[in-house]
Amino acid sequence: MTGEYIIQNSTMLRGQGYLQDAINCIENNIAKISPWLRPTAWVEAKFAAEELGLKDKALEFEQKEKVAKTQAEQPLNRAPLHVSCCGLNNPVPSL
Repeated sequence: MTGEYIIQNSTMLRGQGYLQDAINCIENNIAKISPWLRPTAWVEAKFAAEELGLKDKALEFEQKEKVAKTQAEQPLNRAPLHVSCCGLNNPVPSL
């Protein structure tokens, strides 16, 4: 829930015209936001940067959004692989 509140707070700050504070809210708290919400957080920061006219910062946030989206789509429970005597990658058997 914390991540949702951080994004909502940033949106509220942006709506009230506190654009730099909205950006800082996301940048300073991104580690507290769940991976699947991070793309949304970076989009919010990008909107604030665009409103401030910070094109470079907006592009940076757009790139971070793409990375976060890719990371959010990664499977969570992927079995680790080990190399067997045959040289094949096999899932580690669960105990």
